[in-house]
Amino acid sequence: MIWLKSLMLLLGIGGAHLQCFTPSGNVPALGSNANLSGIVDFGLGLYKQLTLERPSENFISSPYSIWAALVVVYFGAAGNTQAQLAKVLQVADKPSANRLWKGLEHLYKQEYSTTISVDVANRAYINESFTLLPCVQTAFPDELRTLNFYDTKKAAAVMNDFVSQKTRGFIPNIVTEDLIRSANVVLVNAIHFRGLWKKAFKRPSTQRRDFSVAPSNTVSVDMMSQVEDFNYGESGELDARVLEMPYAGSSLSMILLLPNANGKGSSPLANLVRRLSSAALRDAISTSRLKSRPVDVLLPKIKFRGELSKNLVDAIKKMGIKDIFNEIRADLSQFSSKSKLVVTDIIHKAHLDIDEEGTEPVAAAKRNPEANRNRSAPVQFHCDRPFAFVICDRKTNNILFIGDVKDPGSLQS
Repeated sequence: MIWLKSLMLLLGIGGAHLQCFTPSGNVPALGSNANLSGIVDFGLGLYKQLTLERPSENFISSPYSIWAALVVVYFGAAGNTQAQLAKVLQVADKPSANRLWKGLEHLYKQEYSTTISVDVANRAYINESFTLLPCVQTAFPDELRTLNFYDTKKAAAVMNDFVSQKTRGFIPNIVTEDLIRSANVVLVNAIHFRGLWKKAFKRPSTQRRDFSVAPSNTVSVDMMSQVEDFNYGESGELDARVLEMPYAGSSLSMILLLPNANGKGSSPLANLVRRLSSAALRDAISTSRLKSRPVDVLLPKIKFRGELSKNLVDAIKKMGIKDIFNEIRADLSQFSSKSKLVVTDIIHKAHLDIDEEGTEPVAAAKRNPEANRNRSAPVQFHCDRPFAFVICDRKTNNILFIGDVKDPGSLQS
């Protein structure tokens, strides 16, 4: 199961003007023909910036969640600030960005069943002494709320209650009183994802096995095991093998990217990450590349508790979004005609658990003995060395989560 916890932008005050963006109220449903390559490129670019700077650390984030939060800032931006955000977030204009943003929100609000749920909390809280342009309040009635930030205890409780309610109690806290004291606007963005495997692992098959962190460094970890039919393929462009493990009752899948053991360079995983692009990933998980066949899977049980803050701000700046952090150059004047806003901090926390749970035990599945005899020998897909993964919506190819496991020994409790 997957748990993502919290993304937050803290915005400080600083004076501006310009006309306000008023989006259309009609948002068409997103289908399989939706073009989300811009979101995917943004997410992969951010992932590269963050994980390659930490070559020995495990990594997890929700690029879609970060993109969605920054798009809210884009709606209030103008001038060069708007241009920077548009270029990096890869959006053409505010009306089309709003349709895409709203369409994805609606899509994931509907993604709920007994086996899958995607819960999104997205709202900007503004100090009640701060005056918003009327058209902004009309355009975003649910996403913008005013609060008395001077009563930090109550303000924090309101924000935390909102996130807790939206995420069914799985994310009970996202802000602290100290964080509110340093800001006049707090943009809260959180995602909670719960997914059960379509084909579960059997708990008795989980055993301690060696994971090769480096050629001369192994750790013993709990490793899940099963032999089942999955979509499997190989990508020469990524120099990796690819496995799709679907979640039950939805279009979501975990895509495992296992670098070839003899990959080029000192780190096969780093080599894979550098090669990642939306085109390369799209090709690697295409129906022409992935084919169903028996696969012998080994996958470590993990409990991710990741946090990004200053390093996330630094990565966003390196990608080209700089003005929103600069008190002189920031132009977020479409939020207000009286005061100037500047982003002072970003905090992103992600919780992810991967275990054996599924819709039904694999032991309950029965096969025709004759069919078993005719099956081809399973291909090995043993994640017993560093690997990457994405949680992907196969309907739109949007990436909800991306990460890598370099040392699962620190991810097991």
